[in-house]
Amino acid sequence: MYHVAPIAADRFALAIWDPSWNSYNNCYLTPQEQGWTLIDCGKQDHTADLAAAIREVGLRPQDIGSVILTHGHRDHVGGLALFVEAEAWMSSRDASLVSEEKRLCLRPLDNTHSVAGLTVMPLGHHTPGSVALYDPTARVLYAGDYLCFFREELPPDGLVTEGNGLREKTRTFIAGWSKSPADRQQYHFDQFMRGLQTLGSWDRVDFLATGHGPVLKGGIPQFFAELLDDGGYPR
Repeated sequence: MYHVAPIAADRFALAIWDPSWNSYNNCYLTPQEQGWTLIDCGKQDHTADLAAAIREVGLRPQDIGSVILTHGHRDHVGGLALFVEAEAWMSSRDASLVSEEKRLCLRPLDNTHSVAGLTVMPLGHHTPGSVALYDPTARVLYAGDYLCFFREELPPDGLVTEGNGLREKTRTFIAGWSKSPADRQQYHFDQFMRGLQTLGSWDRVDFLATGHGPVLKGGIPQFFAELLDDGGYPR
């Protein structure tokens, strides 16, 4: 099962249902100068659903010119074999997370400011090589699993949503995390908040597209500012 939804002009969210995790694993399509870019490619077990979702948009897997991986976890890199003709990119800091076969076909994102018209922002939380990608034309920020809505149901208004309940839930989580010395140390709170400051420095963001669950629309810079306040960090 999967859901496909437009985010902005010619930008699409592909949410693939993962029954083993009871969550949506997200991939995204965005146009590049020639062809299309796919951001993340799901689990290997879900390649049939991913291919079907791409066809629903009116494309074929062979129309994908670039695959950019936000990080090296298997639910984001597993479908790579479906795109043998595409250039594939991932930070070398996550090389140990993927098979040797995949490593051989990956180009390093390190020291790369932009790929396929997307600005690359290293975050270094969740995995050492996690990155966010920013589309300045459509004002979409692709955050991978740095900030995501794992195991969250889709709201009544669909995959792309204002998501006020999700925002409040995230704010409550950050506030609680900030007050637990043990959790701050174990889960690298300060590193996370510094990454959030990086994301919050972009003031022209209309959509937050994460690695799992709903895509948020509207008020994204304000949302980041509120999270920084909740965590006790300067904006």
